[in-house]
Amino acid sequence: NYGICIIISILIIIGGLGFTVITNFLSFLKSKKDKNNKHTLSLHSKIVLCMTFSLIGVGTILVFIFEYNSAFEGFSVSKKILSSFFQSVTLRTAGFETVPQADFSNASTFISYILMLIGGSPGSMAGGIKTTTLFLILCSAYKNPSDKDEPSVFHRDIPFDNIYKAVSIFVKGICFLCCAFLLLLISEQKSISAGLFTTSDLLFETISALGTVGLSKGITSSISFIGKIILIITMFAGRTGLTFIFINTGANKTKLNSLTDYPKEDVLVG
Repeated sequence: NYGICIIISILIIIGGLGFTVITNFLSFLKSKKDKNNKHTLSLHSKIVLCMTFSLIGVGTILVFIFEYNSAFEGFSVSKKILSSFFQSVTLRTAGFETVPQADFSNASTFISYILMLIGGSPGSMAGGIKTTTLFLILCSAYKNPSDKDEPSVFHRDIPFDNIYKAVSIFVKGICFLCCAFLLLLISEQKSISAGLFTTSDLLFETISALGTVGLSKGITSSISFIGKIILIITMFAGRTGLTFIFINTGANKTKLNSLTDYPKEDVLVG
């Protein structure tokens, strides 16, 4: 049903933006009507909106291309576009599906990994490493050489502390994901050998759990008791942020660097 899919998609997008962005955006719209009340979109809101619609757009196009003659075979063009759009949106947090995830090609599954891992935005109902984290990492990686030490976006300088936190969240999130996936590979070795599911299916399940997406390749019932416990812990970590809780563990400790300056030395990178 086109209407239901569109309404659900809109609700998913709004839920993934975050309350801060929604409030800021509504104030911005009100200021358009009231000239005496000037409200502008914050840098955070601009980044979230930019990343949200970019990810949805890119995801929709790629899924449409990969599944045109595969999972969407027999669909009308309009239904293929809607299914691609819905798949791109729901992967970020929701867990709804119009086409079984097991029907998608390996290429679309890989795109699913990325979108589920990114998730939504800070302060939203979504999980994942968050859109702003990815944006800051990309800004740091592709910083304009003409910029100062701090990258500039939308005529604003981003503090280096934000970049550090983004990299920290990303690295620790990937490490947690790898550990959870490794434990699942160990616990589900017999099932994989028996052909009940593949390692790709298990990775999909792991990322979906960490991103609190709720999608599955249909293998959850075949996972062992120990495997389900691992997935529960992964979902809990993804929802409460336990993965990243130790980012500021040293915040209350005296920083050694504030007391001592060591000689600097370059390290070969890449």
